[in-house]
Amino acid sequence: MDTPLLIIFCTCFYMSFCDNKTENCIEMREQETYDARDGEVVRLECHIKEINDNYDFNLTWYKNDNQIIDGIGQKIEEQRNVLWFLPASLSDSGNYVCEVRFSTSCYKLEMGLSVKDQGYYINNLDIVEYSKPAVIPCYILQHVVDLDKNPDVQWFKNFEPFQVNGEKIKRIENTLRISDMNHNDAGNYTCQVIFTYKGKRYTTSSNTEITLEDPKEPLTPHVIYPQNETLEVECGSEKILTCRVFIGIGEYLEPVIYWTVNNTHPEMYNAIKQLPGITKKENDTHYAELELVISEVTSDLYEIPFKCIATNAAGIDVGHLRLQPAKHRNWHLLFIVLAISVLVMLGVVIYTFFKIDIVLFYREIWNRTRTANVSDGKLYDAYVIYPKIDTLSSTRRAETFALQILPDMLENRYGYKLFLLERDQLPGEAVHNVINETIRKSRRLIIILTPTCFWDDHWQTTFEQQIGLYDALIRDEIKMKVRKTNLK
Repeated sequence: MDTPLLIIFCTCFYMSFCDNKTENCIEMREQETYDARDGEVVRLECHIKEINDNYDFNLTWYKNDNQIIDGIGQKIEEQRNVLWFLPASLSDSGNYVCEVRFSTSCYKLEMGLSVKDQGYYINNLDIVEYSKPAVIPCYILQHVVDLDKNPDVQWFKNFEPFQVNGEKIKRIENTLRISDMNHNDAGNYTCQVIFTYKGKRYTTSSNTEITLEDPKEPLTPHVIYPQNETLEVECGSEKILTCRVFIGIGEYLEPVIYWTVNNTHPEMYNAIKQLPGITKKENDTHYAELELVISEVTSDLYEIPFKCIATNAAGIDVGHLRLQPAKHRNWHLLFIVLAISVLVMLGVVIYTFFKIDIVLFYREIWNRTRTANVSDGKLYDAYVIYPKIDTLSSTRRAETFALQILPDMLENRYGYKLFLLERDQLPGEAVHNVINETIRKSRRLIIILTPTCFWDDHWQTTFEQQIGLYDALIRDEIKMKVRKTNLK
């Protein structure tokens, strides 16, 4: 046989053998579907039980009709029989096939990957019996530790963060454990895992939907309120006590619920009456409420036990309550003290910032009041007499003292009203008449003396002094104040 023909024959035989070998692969019927969000890490596993460390095998991954997967070794990493998408994107959605070849056998497993842009997905669905504990695994965490030994884990309920390490809900290793499940505990639980791999941070998550089923055995009623309550009530007032009891889910045993007062029936007290109970249904959960009406609280009802008792064939539960006298607080006194404190603080603040304005306002009001209260018929507080010759320096300084310094001190600062002839005389008035009348209308006479004030040229000053001294010494109608100046 020619050599070219032999080569063609061998090639065709090998291809035929390979095709027959591929066609002879056993297809595993249990197809799995993986869900993920865009940007999160997802893990595909080839679940073929024949894969074992003791066997040598060849594993090939295909996508969508035997297409070789692109990206392995880049964003897709293959570890034995697992594909890690670091991370997954929308274009990664599709059907995947893992083909495992051993020396004498071949297996194929098909699985689906759905990468979503938004929304949520459920990896697992668990059904828990009411009032039983629940264990929620973080399925992805046990695989992430192969990439990062210390990942960060956060739990969410219905996609909202919630308290994990409480009395009822605790995290133990890779699981979330909830004791005594009820309808409030049902919902979607998500464990979000953040880990580092080859220097990059990644996020992945696992979702578990928890639903409740009715208990297989009757439940013992549970008194929700009261537990161990203490209420402050006014003597003589009316009070209604309400007992709220959980009685069952779905079909339940009818309980007997009643109040006792000091371990006796309420009918033993004239002011106490027990009303008929009512039942309510909330999300297939049944509750009962029973009211105890106290028309008038009396002192003998304080510090005695009030009990709400609920019982059925499965068991009994008791709620306890006591009444105490209301503590009388002197709110009026407290309010007065608080108001005074606020006013004092406000006064300090106002005085600090408006001290000068307050002093000036007080002086003005005081002077007006003082003037209004004086009924002696006087118009001026003082008549000022001073030398009026301007040829000598001492006289000029005395005039400056009388016309500038004295009014600024007595009038502007202290609110007195002075009369100075040179300043206050109206044009055209007779000087002698003005001096005579004004001195009589003044309460005091202020005379400013200088060494030259008795010269003959001081006729006006001398006349003023004579009239003033006559009224002060003879008629006793005015008080006199003499100031000697020695200005040089």
